[in-house]
Parts: sequence; C-alpha cells; structure tokens
Amino acid sequence: VVTPIHKLPTELLSETFLLAVDSVRDWLRQVLAISHVCAHWRRLACAMPRLWNRPLGLNLKRASSDTYLSTSKSFLERSAPLLIPITLTNEVPDASPLLEFVRH
Repeated sequence: VVTPIHKLPTELLSETFLLAVDSVRDWLRQVLAISHVCAHWRRLACAMPRLWNRPLGLNLKRASSDTYLSTSKSFLERSAPLLIPITLTNEVPDASPLLEFVRH
C-alpha cells in the first residue's frame, strides 16, 4: 500500500523532521537527507529555521573559502531569525571573505 505522504499536515511533517534530526549525532547529514527527498520536503525543510540553527563547525582546510562562504550563507539564511553557533578552525590565508561574511 502506498502512503500518501504528501497529504500529511505540514505541522506533523515539520515535527517529524525535528525529531529525526534531534535523534542522530550527525544532524547535518540528516537535514541534508531530509531536504533531498523531494521538492515538497526541500521547501519545507528550507523554511524551518529550527532545522538549521545548530552548531556549525567549519574546517577551512577541507574546501575553498568560496565553498564555505556559500554554505555559511545558506545556513544563516535558512536559520533566520534564529542564531547559529559557528566554530572556525585552522587558519588559512584565503579565509578572510568567509570571516568577513560571518562577522556581518
């Protein structure tokens, strides 16, 4: 039997997302998995600040500053108006655009 998941109330689906994210250690992987199920779930997940306002640890040696800049911007936009604790590690010469963006 196929379950009509698209007929679930948004509030119930939202609470399910929060429970799923709170129940795992790697919350980022879980949020990304939820937001990639379908377009409806992506819109809902991206519109839920409580899914995105978790601590964001950035290791600047793993990718370019442009990558971290776009990632940070996405998280800040999706978590608004809530705050995100951000931890930056490892000094990299090209980190200044990211640091400037986070500062603002």
